[in-house]
Amino acid sequence: MKKLLCLALVLMMALAMVPASANEVVLNIGFANNPYSQGLDAVVDKYFDQAGFDFKVNISVIPEEELRAAQTLDATTDGVTYDMFYVGPYEGMCWGQYGYLEDLTPYFDAMTEEEKAWYDVEDVFDAMMKSVSDTEGHMWAAPFYGESSFIMYNKEIFEKVGIEMPEQPTWDEIYTLAKAVKDAGYTGIVMRSDVGWGNLGAPLGAMQNAFGAQYYDMEWNATIDTEEMRNCWTMYKKLLTECGPASLTGNSYNECVNLFLQGDVGIYYDATSLCGNFEADDSPIKGKVGYAQAPTQVEGGQSGWLWNWSMAINPDSQHKDEVFKFILWCTSKDFIDLTLEYKPDGSVTPPASRYSTYEKEVIKALPYAEATLAALAPLDFTRPAVNPTPYVGLQYMAIVEFQEGATQMTQWVLDYLTDGITLDEAIANTQALFEEIAEEGGYKE
Repeated sequence: MKKLLCLALVLMMALAMVPASANEVVLNIGFANNPYSQGLDAVVDKYFDQAGFDFKVNISVIPEEELRAAQTLDATTDGVTYDMFYVGPYEGMCWGQYGYLEDLTPYFDAMTEEEKAWYDVEDVFDAMMKSVSDTEGHMWAAPFYGESSFIMYNKEIFEKVGIEMPEQPTWDEIYTLAKAVKDAGYTGIVMRSDVGWGNLGAPLGAMQNAFGAQYYDMEWNATIDTEEMRNCWTMYKKLLTECGPASLTGNSYNECVNLFLQGDVGIYYDATSLCGNFEADDSPIKGKVGYAQAPTQVEGGQSGWLWNWSMAINPDSQHKDEVFKFILWCTSKDFIDLTLEYKPDGSVTPPASRYSTYEKEVIKALPYAEATLAALAPLDFTRPAVNPTPYVGLQYMAIVEFQEGATQMTQWVLDYLTDGITLDEAIANTQALFEEIAEEGGYKE
């Protein structure tokens, strides 16, 4: 309780208090449906009233694609369905320049030295902060949690099958291991297989980098129709059709997590941030999961990605000061402590957001902590591919047209996966679309 009282005092002085009528202010906030958003919602529900705020929050946790659609509509039509936007580096890089996000820099600059010391922006992972800022001094969002990607595998199944996971596997090795697991009667591997640039587009986009593929060359010529891209998409189909689950498509983030939790899946390639599910006290596979770095394939290629879910102010909100207070609280060290008070096993503690989180003994002891830090260390979202690119972003491309273009790409890849179209057709369709994007977007001279 003493901690909560101290936190309330800090928050009360973080910004000038608004008039008494502000007691009636209610912020509408949406979060993408994933375990850390669910955990945040639970922590807010338990501790918000004790934190001394002069406003209320109405939180919705909804499917990621639904949230993206609603926020995009808000951003492009001056809408206020949500007072706060829950965004990532893609929006941080694109939306800010179009005026869709409020610049947080003036809000941070207005804080006193004591308030700045309490928040300690230098404690936030540098790569995460840079990914939602620009080079002109604008901070478009504050990271809540971050992630890269890596391989998770069931050590118990691997021991039964008599195989070992390399610390740094290639995709060829992942296929061989997944096939051995499948042949032994288990599901060899699960990967996302649902349409959407943030669903299948994330692992596939990062996987492409490992194969030496990229979306454009330095002259903004589309580079989909290449041997490297074909090799990647072919491997993706082999993994799922020969080694994957019975439910070939429709597996997004949450479905993959649930499949792996059941204990009969050998390998799972996805975000480093989801490990809390597997090591939680009530997890049926707690202590059975091993962690290896994201697969490579060609020299210089890697399939680690960089993402975060961050909090931004809707510039059309009538309650910007209140939104900023809420953002400060949810992304602070004190909130990290509250998540551990709520769930001492660390399963809802935001990962890869603050360096100090990994100084806590309970977090350092988690079996995935070291692997997470190792996965984050080499990432450079300004150099995503083996060869130079005119864009930034590892599993995404930070141009506004990417959201729609990559979503359509994933649909064609899934059509290829299910034999609805051939690889040649999927490649040709995507090549033509990305050429059109470059020309109509004015990227290609």
